[in-house]
Amino acid sequence: MLLGPPSIGLLAERFSLPAALTTVAVLAAGAAVLGYRARNAGASRGVERSPRPRAWHNPAHGR
Repeated sequence: MLLGPPSIGLLAERFSLPAALTTVAVLAAGAAVLGYRARNAGASRGVERSPRPRAWHNPAHGR
């Protein structure tokens, strides 16, 4: 996130602003796809995902 604005400026100086913004958008889309695929990477190999942790139970509440 911190490298986005400087990289846009650098690419805009070297090439053009539309090329810089397109490059950053393509890299962001690639990162989103990579994150989505990594989220389910263990499921395809038969590795079970741990269930969501249950909310902390306070016995003082009487439940």
